[in-house]
Amino acid sequence: MTNAGFATDAGTTALATRPTPKIVGMDSERERLRRQRSIRDRMVELATDHAVDLVVVEDYAYNQHHQAVSAGELGALLRDALEGRWAWVAVSPGLRAKYATGRANAAKDDVLQSVAARLGHTLPTNDEVDAWLLRQMGLAAYGAPTEVTMPQAHLDALVRVQWPTVALGSGPFAGTLVPPTVPYSPPKKKR
Repeated sequence: MTNAGFATDAGTTALATRPTPKIVGMDSERERLRRQRSIRDRMVELATDHAVDLVVVEDYAYNQHHQAVSAGELGALLRDALEGRWAWVAVSPGLRAKYATGRANAAKDDVLQSVAARLGHTLPTNDEVDAWLLRQMGLAAYGAPTEVTMPQAHLDALVRVQWPTVALGSGPFAGTLVPPTVPYSPPKKKR
């Protein structure tokens, strides 16, 4: 993992966390932890600065075995930072792809092309595309305005996410509990 994307009401941004070359042994472990902490700290900073009510993070990519340890460590750091401070939900990469393209198994290039076609322009990085999609999913799940209109086949991804009830934290409706507008429909068990 070398970068992380973030999306707020102010737009998208990325944090480059490229590793220092030629670090080995425990120094490489410390470097990975430093990068992961910088991602966590940036997420907390943005959530605080933008007074967000919900943070949507990308869930683990269970089929990416070569990055499992790093992704697991980062996922735990992010979830720990969020728990008790913000409402949060994790969305699988497949559901993010389905929201973008209508297909859960869409290739990354298809996701990027779909977002660019809907927006009329490209976003600077793949990570920002992912973050933008997760934000749009969160907005749509609560009936808030989104930047683009998605076809129903794409919106069907929303019912596979167990969206939390969110307590609004600022403005005239502070403390108001807002349930998602989409019902949760757990995946059917395979036989």
